[in-house]
Amino acid sequence: MGAVLLACLLVWLPLSGLAEGDSCDPSCADARKALVSGDWYVLIHYEETGPEDESGPQWDDQIWSIEASGRNLRWTIFPHVELKNAQGRYRETSDGLMARTSGAWSPDPKQWQEIRAGLKKDSYSTRAKTLRVAQSGEWRSSGRLRSGSASMVGYHELWEIRFEEEGPVFSRVDSMGSGRTDVLAGETRYTTTVANPEEGEIEGLYQHGDTVQGRFKMVRMKGGSSSGSGS
Repeated sequence: MGAVLLACLLVWLPLSGLAEGDSCDPSCADARKALVSGDWYVLIHYEETGPEDESGPQWDDQIWSIEASGRNLRWTIFPHVELKNAQGRYRETSDGLMARTSGAWSPDPKQWQEIRAGLKKDSYSTRAKTLRVAQSGEWRSSGRLRSGSASMVGYHELWEIRFEEEGPVFSRVDSMGSGRTDVLAGETRYTTTVANPEEGEIEGLYQHGDTVQGRFKMVRMKGGSSSGSGS
């Protein structure tokens, strides 16, 4: 795997500067596909930036599975992550319940070792989309916002993996509206600033809507086990 990732890095370097809309030949598309494909642990540190928000830094984590299917990609998000070594992830509240640790929690060295070895995928609340390749070497889900009538509210998610100079940009745009209302849309975006295929790591900027900002880190996992039909 290390040799394959290193080869992808060598191919990636001359292709990363392609401007949006430029064509991407088959070798370019294969290199980009190899860079993003696999099982990933995704750690997010973020803060609410609204004028009245005083919650401070927070964290979230997910598992992403990005699988190649011919020329297309299947992107699955597993929002529930469980570690056997859960030290530091949770705290006991005053009423005796367990809640996520506040602040910017990060795995310790032993937890990173467990993550890299591969975590179990929990199918609860799993979301997935097939992304079709475009000529520019990017992948997008299909469909559009629809509703049964002018008064019915429709909902649509557009998922995309595109590429900028520093690496891939993963985005999801949620749209909701009807023929009688304005369309409301919100984007969650992960913009790569550092990609290290040899180490299996991607880092960058996280943005959710207009008021949530932070950073993310993706770490490639070895073959993890799966649970349920969503894996």
